[in-house]
Amino acid sequence: MKKFIAILLSTTLLTTQALAQDKDKKDDDPAAIYAGIEFRAIGPAVTSGRITDFAMIPGSPHKFYAATASGGLWYTANNGQIWSPVFDSYGSYSIGDVEVDPNDAAIVWVGTGENNSQRSVGYGDGIYKSIDGGKSFQNVGLKDSQHIGKIIIDPRDSNIVYVAAQGPLWNEGGDRGLYKTTDGGETWQKILEIDEHTGVNEVIQNPDHPDLMLATSYQRRRHVWVLINGGPGSASVWLHLGMLGPRRVEMLDDGGMPAPPYRLVDNEHTWLDLTDIVFIDPVGTGFSRPASPEKGEAFWG
Repeated sequence: MKKFIAILLSTTLLTTQALAQDKDKKDDDPAAIYAGIEFRAIGPAVTSGRITDFAMIPGSPHKFYAATASGGLWYTANNGQIWSPVFDSYGSYSIGDVEVDPNDAAIVWVGTGENNSQRSVGYGDGIYKSIDGGKSFQNVGLKDSQHIGKIIIDPRDSNIVYVAAQGPLWNEGGDRGLYKTTDGGETWQKILEIDEHTGVNEVIQNPDHPDLMLATSYQRRRHVWVLINGGPGSASVWLHLGMLGPRRVEMLDDGGMPAPPYRLVDNEHTWLDLTDIVFIDPVGTGFSRPASPEKGEAFWG
């Protein structure tokens, strides 16, 4: 019996020493420390499909919205640890874009309908607006846009909002083009129209001169057996002149004015088709328009 106890004590001691040595080795090895930690999904893409957009709350980076192509709009107030659906009771489960007003975080704009063209695409029913921080939303128009590419809120005036509407995928017409509201969504004006098959899928503003904007157009039509896209209305780059008037036209006259119906011109909105004279900087810093074959002139400059 005494011999058995001695053997048991010896074995226990050796095992304890081995475990201690092994622990010391792991403590010294950073890779071993984190070996048991794996990346985990924080949602909501686990059950909601493709993520189409994010919108951060100004001044509160731990609070943001996540828009999904087929699972509505979600909100987190703790860096993604907990997500809450905020759009389940409204007319579309597909979201193309979400934007928070930079001047008032209580105002949230949602463009429904993902800006994709596959057969399984989810479509929407227009533009929604919240004035209570996402607690409730109201549809404010463009109900036949079906697919929204981008929403821009003018940093100088929260009532001025631009919407790039791609338009229906399975048929022509609809609310298609670039729209503007000056009264917070009560009324909309189409300020750029290409044709009944071509919508606007992207628009950006010069942050220093918000009247200067670039927009891209995309012509596509889906049938059950094929996607027809990239037609003559596509890949155009349009420069919005705003209130700068003839001076900008004169500076860009080498590109010419686009012929109707490729432009909608009034006292405020003039668009130039820069398809042939605009290129994207190869390092991704922005758009440039070559003033000559040898020299580029930056849009953001």
